[in-house]
Amino acid sequence: MKRNYILSLLAIAMLMPFTALKAQYDTGDSTVCYNIMTNNFTTNTALNWSDPDPGNWLGVIWNTATPKRIVKLELHENGNDMGSPRGGDIGLAIQKYTDIDGSGVNSELTGALDFSALTELFALDLRRQEFVTSINVTGLNNLEYFMMSRADNIATLDFSNLANLQHIHVSRNDGLTTINASNCPRLKKLMVKQCQAGLTNVNVLGSDSIRFLNLKRSMSNSSPQTVFDLTGKFRLYHFVINEANISSFTGLSTLSQLTTMRAGNNNLTGTININDFDSSNFYRLGVSDNELDAITGWTSQITNSGIDRFRFRNNHLTLNNAIQVANEVHDNASFNATPHTRYGGDTIPVGTTLDYTTEALIDINGVNVASTFRLYAVPGGLVSTNSTGIFTFPTVGEFYIEMENPGAAPNNRNVQLTTDNFWVVCTSATGTQTLSICAGDTTNVNGMDYSATGMYYNYYNTAAACDSVYITDLTVEPAITSSQSLMLCNGTPYTIGTSTYTSYGVYNDILTAADGCDSTVTTHLDYLPAIDASVTVSGQTLISNNIFVPTITYQWIDCGNGNAAIAGATNSSYTPNMTGSYAVVSTEGGCSDTSSCYSVSLVGISENVTLNANIYPNPISNQFTIELGEAGKNTQISIVNVEGKIMYDNIINTKKVSVDGTEWSNGVYIVRITNNDYTKTYKLIK
Repeated sequence: MKRNYILSLLAIAMLMPFTALKAQYDTGDSTVCYNIMTNNFTTNTALNWSDPDPGNWLGVIWNTATPKRIVKLELHENGNDMGSPRGGDIGLAIQKYTDIDGSGVNSELTGALDFSALTELFALDLRRQEFVTSINVTGLNNLEYFMMSRADNIATLDFSNLANLQHIHVSRNDGLTTINASNCPRLKKLMVKQCQAGLTNVNVLGSDSIRFLNLKRSMSNSSPQTVFDLTGKFRLYHFVINEANISSFTGLSTLSQLTTMRAGNNNLTGTININDFDSSNFYRLGVSDNELDAITGWTSQITNSGIDRFRFRNNHLTLNNAIQVANEVHDNASFNATPHTRYGGDTIPVGTTLDYTTEALIDINGVNVASTFRLYAVPGGLVSTNSTGIFTFPTVGEFYIEMENPGAAPNNRNVQLTTDNFWVVCTSATGTQTLSICAGDTTNVNGMDYSATGMYYNYYNTAAACDSVYITDLTVEPAITSSQSLMLCNGTPYTIGTSTYTSYGVYNDILTAADGCDSTVTTHLDYLPAIDASVTVSGQTLISNNIFVPTITYQWIDCGNGNAAIAGATNSSYTPNMTGSYAVVSTEGGCSDTSSCYSVSLVGISENVTLNANIYPNPISNQFTIELGEAGKNTQISIVNVEGKIMYDNIINTKKVSVDGTEWSNGVYIVRITNNDYTKTYKLIK
């Protein structure tokens, strides 16, 4: 209540001079100060902004325009350094504030500060304002200089799109996490250092005139490894970003004006090439405590007497690279070049040889300088020392190697490199084989007999006393048995393996299967009955003696014509129409047999003895008559179908006979008439 009462009295007192001096001092700017006095002064502030004459206000600089506008504000919590902010050495047109009366006056403020109405503000200096929670400088396109320190309650600073902003200096603001300086086309210097909370977002996109970028110990190192983007920052000549968990830079190789790079205590990998920068004027390199594999382009610094620092210890450089840089870069530089750590943590098998001979003798300024190599056991200490760089490991254990080169004139700087610990382990040799044996056989593996299917493990020790195993995948091929039943033509031989059989029976043969094992085959062998291949000759007609076997088929052949088949001669009998030699092939069930050849002669046969029989009707339907030319005596009449089935068979002594064919199937039938003098066949159709 007492504070509010005092402020109310101050407000009333200020209204009077504001009115009287309205024409001389800008009302809007005075109102900003009035609002700050009303809302942001603490009881500790010693500012005199209740003075009726704004020209007397401490920490405030007005220009000479009409009305006068505020161009500078210098508000320090404890009054230290008032009147002496600096613009640095990069061309910023900011002079020391030697014209401010009130140095040492406490300017402690609190809460949210809004400066957005001070459109002519040129410089804003807010050091040690630990109670301020936010700052608004939106739209201040005349603002060129901003400085703030120890404002621990501010998390975000936004300077985006300020057309004339050139210099930002923020330090020890331990609550700061975000700074936006994007699209500030004249920004030359951004320094944000030692902000303990750790910046997670720095935006300088579009601010490509920047020359000086210093983020010393201000980036968060607890976030995952990040890539820092320097694309478009071609004019950058001073760059500092350490303890930031950065793994790589985008656009680093395009910074041809860079003379200072300090990026220690990050997670940088790969290569730094000095020739990507302004190598003629290069000043400082600080990349210690990273994971860099190499520094290249360093030969450009051999004659650079302007080099000030070259610090690259605790990386993963080779001994060659590190010792040459340390001893050949100009000696004016302050060096921090050793030690280094070789990639390690590997596991290698017993008996492995590690070879570092490429680092045993190193050319330094034209002199070959020998390195020393020391092998250490963990625990156990020094094992051996040599100058060859070759180590062989006959036993298991944990080791590391230390290599050192003393350097050479004129710098005479030594470099030490230590590998990470590595482990020599048993190789635990594992051999495998896949075997198959026949049922009843046995195989021997490393002194053990096995006769059943399975996986078998035989353990043994190597020369290094390492447990090893030989794995056998064994398959026992089952005994193969099979049987077959065969029906063969009479007299046909059957061969299986080395055996040949010609008669029916049951036979067992042992053969060799595709897998090399025995295979037992049981054969049930049977034969079809023999076919009667004999022929009866009756006058001019040849008759197969199988005429009454219905399953047999016939084919008459001409023996005098190379056994050529006679077209249409497929009945059980055949009467040739010319003198010759003939035989019949009889077939049943896939088996065939051929008769002997029989001669038939048609010479000297009288027409008078020809039988003149008459069969009518022919074709028949049911009943038909067979009439002989003369009364027959003991004359046999046989009728068969084409399959050889006997349909009628009778001996008569009369001139004619009647036959009933009602039940016969439609088709062709053979009528054979035989007596003591002749045999005659006829075709009958139903």
